[in-house]
Amino acid sequence: MKFNNPKELIIKGILSEEELDSYYAALDYLWRIRNELHTLVAALARRDFEAAVELVREDAESPWTKERFAEAMAPFFAEHAAIDLTPRARQTANTVIREAEHRLWEIRHKILDPEGDEDFGIDAIVDLRSPCDETLPLIEVTKIGV
Repeated sequence: MKFNNPKELIIKGILSEEELDSYYAALDYLWRIRNELHTLVAALARRDFEAAVELVREDAESPWTKERFAEAMAPFFAEHAAIDLTPRARQTANTVIREAEHRLWEIRHKILDPEGDEDFGIDAIVDLRSPCDETLPLIEVTKIGV
């Protein structure tokens, strides 16, 4: 079925208003998550690990400090001079988001290098199971590496 406007799905009785609202909310979160990841990767590319700290949700048990970011990125920068920030790096195929359970997502985002290797990345979660401050970052980094 082809449609030009998602509201046509309501007219055709395929979706309800509430389902379409949920669809739009999901898209908003998807784009926000991808934007947060790309902003984080840009900070890592500049080696601005202090900025990186401000771009992720704080994990009280295992916080990401500027030193931790520097340590996690050291193997990447030992092998590669730079992080690829070209449009190729922003392609949707570089970000995998999987629902682990209701309102909890696991994410793997590739960090590309100019040579074309795609083995390094960011593992993160987005946990919306309990209320959170929408002005703070959504992504909680769990690992950076291969």
